[in-house]
Amino acid sequence: EGYPIILDKKGKSSKPIDNVFCTFASPWNVMITKTINAQDDKGIEVTESYIEKFLKQEEQAFYKEISQEKGDDEEGQLSKPVLIEREVINTTLNGYRVTNPFGKTARSFRADIILSAMPKGVFDEINKITKQLVGNDRSYFHTYTAASFTVIRDLRPSIQNFLIVDITGEIT
Repeated sequence: EGYPIILDKKGKSSKPIDNVFCTFASPWNVMITKTINAQDDKGIEVTESYIEKFLKQEEQAFYKEISQEKGDDEEGQLSKPVLIEREVINTTLNGYRVTNPFGKTARSFRADIILSAMPKGVFDEINKITKQLVGNDRSYFHTYTAASFTVIRDLRPSIQNFLIVDITGEIT
């Protein structure tokens, strides 16, 4: 229904589309969540490079784990993952949730992160199609799980603990 509104009769974008956001549900991605904990009685200065160090370690371990899984397609595309999410979704300093931890010092640090990947073949094909349709390659890929979590968390910031139940179509 939306296709004719976005594209003209020649298949070109009738209105400028700056970005395309694609979300993928299972089985099109693999996702893990990790919690990073650090403590130092002398204090930890939280900087972007401090968090980046942990993210790189977790990313390497994630790639290693999912790269060992063999794909079930002829080209082995499922064994060639592309990272689509590498996000810090929550930070805590000294037991208190902090939205911007940079430049602060604390004795304890906690970060909850999401890492996700999808098959390279699927990633490349979706990029190709969106570029043809909208004329640019500004496509952003996310898991449906992370997108829905972020929206719910940001809509209800006063709620600290919640469960998301996703009831969608069947998988065959």
